[in-house]
Amino acid sequence: MRYMASPRLPKGLYLNSTTGVISGTPTEVTATASYTITATNTDGSTTTSVNITVNDVAPSSLSYSTNPAAYASGVAVTANTPTNSGGTVVAYAVSPALPAGLTMSTSTGVISGTPSAVSPTTVYTVTAANSGGSTIAMLTIMVTAVANSAPTNLTYSSNLATYNKGTAIANNTPTSSGGAVVSYAVSPALPEGLTLNTTTGVISGTPTTLTATANYTVTATNTGGSTTVSLSIAVVSAYTAWSTQYNLVQVSTGDDDGDGNSNYLEFVAGLVPTNASSVFKISVSSVPGQPSQRAIVMSPIISGRTYTVKSSESLQPANWIPLSGSTSCDNGNERTVIDTAATEAKKFYVIEISIP
Repeated sequence: MRYMASPRLPKGLYLNSTTGVISGTPTEVTATASYTITATNTDGSTTTSVNITVNDVAPSSLSYSTNPAAYASGVAVTANTPTNSGGTVVAYAVSPALPAGLTMSTSTGVISGTPSAVSPTTVYTVTAANSGGSTIAMLTIMVTAVANSAPTNLTYSSNLATYNKGTAIANNTPTSSGGAVVSYAVSPALPEGLTLNTTTGVISGTPTTLTATANYTVTATNTGGSTTVSLSIAVVSAYTAWSTQYNLVQVSTGDDDGDGNSNYLEFVAGLVPTNASSVFKISVSSVPGQPSQRAIVMSPIISGRTYTVKSSESLQPANWIPLSGSTSCDNGNERTVIDTAATEAKKFYVIEISIP
């Protein structure tokens, strides 16, 4: 007699082709399926169907890292992580419902959240299950009231803050010790364009008016009390911030490096006003293989500026007209503009730099 199975049995199970005995250790979970067993000898064959299901090993010894667990109302809990022996857990459930504000992940069993109300000591039944069965753990949880302590040591990431008019500021973020802050307020009102988020305390925005250095009192409050910090803020022009960076001695019309260019011109052009060799460079050359094109190369190019190439066929008098149909590309702080209509025998170029 010879025996055969179709389809192939689940991994780990074997059919003895001589005796027809099915044996072995299944190595993976499989849904219920029908297998046809055929018995054959020299006179013929016969078949039968065998239904086989391979379930997972049931989980066992479920436990939680913190049990019993005592939590404070309004305070975020440290995630309570479960462990178990046996098979892999597919789903978790808890009964009765956890205290308000706490949740349990049905896939990981982790309990997390912020309890929002006081609750008495209660025993909760947590069930961990898979296709092979289930196991339970009895978890004790209580939520107590906590006296809120006042916030302390309020500080900001930037104090003595100097901002540029018309430029969005980096968020100025507060930190504090003590109890959690519920709300923030500031007095007097911040410079125009800047706002204080009354929930997070973050100061953000784009200042729109020049403002002399002034102190602003920020107050952080909760039910336990409050704390304050004095925050110094000034809003200056972009030129003032730039000139302060280089410690310029002369005013905007002066020339600290003596190169013949005013400090303000060097500000607009993005030059170093204390270095006479820092200059705005322009070169004009023919484009190989393109007799009606010229390349105008300029540097340095900086953000916050508009560069317009204008041309004129004569300097007596000059009639500067912006290039039309030109192309441009940047390489680092260098820009190349291609005049695609340079058909004139003589053509002059000028670069106009402006601050929007």
